[in-house]
Amino acid sequence: MKFSSDDIIKQEFERRVRGYDVNQVREFLEGVAREWDHLAMNAKQAQKERDELMAEVREYRRRERTLQDALDMARQMSEDLKHQATREAELLVADAEIKAEKILAECEDEISRAQSEVRVLEERRVRVLAELKATLETHLAFVEKFETSEVEWDAIEEETNLAT
Repeated sequence: MKFSSDDIIKQEFERRVRGYDVNQVREFLEGVAREWDHLAMNAKQAQKERDELMAEVREYRRRERTLQDALDMARQMSEDLKHQATREAELLVADAEIKAEKILAECEDEISRAQSEVRVLEERRVRVLAELKATLETHLAFVEKFETSEVEWDAIEEETNLAT
């Protein structure tokens, strides 16, 4: 049953011959009504403060959820960035390996070409040395003939023309 201060003040009691002092009862009821008003006002104030605190708690919880969501999103973005960086690094390594293999193949081709050129030059050198040796031997034979005998000049000219 709910009471208001007005209910307490307006409360009427039956009168009896040997009852309570009406003025005392009235004074007590007015005191109770005042205290009741005071308690009701405190209760309303407490209810208002509780409502405000509950609103603050709801706001803090909403903020906490928002912050938790932002933190979760930041974690997810961090993971995504790590995965993306790993994929990019793997791609860069794979690309570098392909380029390195291409450069290595080009170097091997260049080495092969250089080795071929060295073989050709070596063959030319051998041929030139053989030709030079043959020419020198012919000239040496001519010099030896010239030193040992007196050969006619016509015969010398003929041999020279044959050698060249």
